[in-house]
Amino acid sequence: SIVESGVLLFLCRRTHGYGHHAGALISVTDIAWGLRIGRATAKRALERLSDCGLIERNRRHETGAKEYAITHIRVTIETS
Repeated sequence: SIVESGVLLFLCRRTHGYGHHAGALISVTDIAWGLRIGRATAKRALERLSDCGLIERNRRHETGAKEYAITHIRVTIETS
């Protein structure tokens, strides 16, 4: 879908575009805010991209003032 394509391009920019070829820590909120979409829409797109094998996700919980989930995402498609 167009949303999944947008999310994939956003992830490519946030990982490979910044030289983080091993992946980067990105929250669903960051993706949703960056693309001006809802969090639920961003989650569905991430699940679909993960199911297709285009990204790898490792979720973890961070603690601090608030507890929140953050995801380490690695784009697995070849970029040149």
